[in-house]
Amino acid sequence: MGAALGSAGAFAVGSLASFVGALLETMLGVLVDPTVG
Repeated sequence: MGAALGSAGAFAVGSLASFVGALLETMLGVLVDPTVG
């Protein structure tokens, strides 16, 4: 039970970090090159 919960938590944290990373990259890209947005 604990292992499954830890694995699910790690997956949630990983996907959240990947989402935040993509969002930051998008915002940074728009700032650097307005024609992209």
